[in-house]
Amino acid sequence: MITACYERISTNHQTHNSQDKAVSEYCTRNGFENVKVFREVASGAKRRPVLNQLLEMVRAGKVCRVITFKLDRLGRSLPDLLATIDILSKFNTEFISIQDGINTSNQSAFGRLQLGLLASIADFERSLIRERVMAGLRAARKNGRFGGRPSLAQATKDRMRHMLAEGFKERVIASECGVSVASVYKIKKLALVS
Repeated sequence: MITACYERISTNHQTHNSQDKAVSEYCTRNGFENVKVFREVASGAKRRPVLNQLLEMVRAGKVCRVITFKLDRLGRSLPDLLATIDILSKFNTEFISIQDGINTSNQSAFGRLQLGLLASIADFERSLIRERVMAGLRAARKNGRFGGRPSLAQATKDRMRHMLAEGFKERVIASECGVSVASVYKIKKLALVS
């Protein structure tokens, strides 16, 4: 099994040098062998294929620990970070964040406590977001507004039915009427039912 070191920078104008140095020194100091470094250049908000590759190796049981320089290198947000750490936990993979002093290995109860606190905060954040969304929906309903896409104008529906009856292809109708192909199929299905 390997010790995986995940390093991420946001742009090509940055370098991995400081993360490389800290991770290398940490692994040497702790006697970790069979170390593989996963370097990624990606904004935290974008897809991270290198991290996904690393997590696939974790799921396959090939990784005993994941080390990162700082928590913000691993996760885009607190819920995202905790989801990643949850995967590591499910597959008995230790997690170490050097700069943040987090270490989930068996010898560090404090690291596990920190992660437990982060999980509680993330759960609280999700609850607050859900409450705000539900309150917003209730307020909108009181004002006569309902969610979802607005329905198509009757004239557009009539035109679509007419074009269907004339034998036009669904894609042509969608293009001509400025709607999705799925909308055309929906009108077609309703026409067959009535």
